[in-house]
Amino acid sequence: MLTRETRHIQCKCLRVKRESLLREVPVVCIFKDRDAFKPVLNPDEVEEIFDVPLEMFLKGENRRADDQEWQGMKYILHFFNYTKDDTKYLIWGLTAGILIRAASVVHQRSPSFQEQHPG
Repeated sequence: MLTRETRHIQCKCLRVKRESLLREVPVVCIFKDRDAFKPVLNPDEVEEIFDVPLEMFLKGENRRADDQEWQGMKYILHFFNYTKDDTKYLIWGLTAGILIRAASVVHQRSPSFQEQHPG
């Protein structure tokens, strides 16, 4: 559980509106004791819990992007490939977008690639 004793909130990012009209507010936390944090998997939300170097989401390596359009708005859909202990992961869509924004906040710099279309 994230308690005041186990974490420090770095910032709350801008709200993210999903196609399903749900609003998510990503929160960037710094763990005071990483080993004390024990995430619990919700199988309705994710298949697996794993960690990834956050800086990866600022680099163009192991990344591809597709131009998409939804309700007349153009956007870039990001895909990141990551391998850990011979297991391959694909991080994409809303999750990738949130992690790009979180990495920008934590590392205080923009990604080396175009994050979204202008406007």
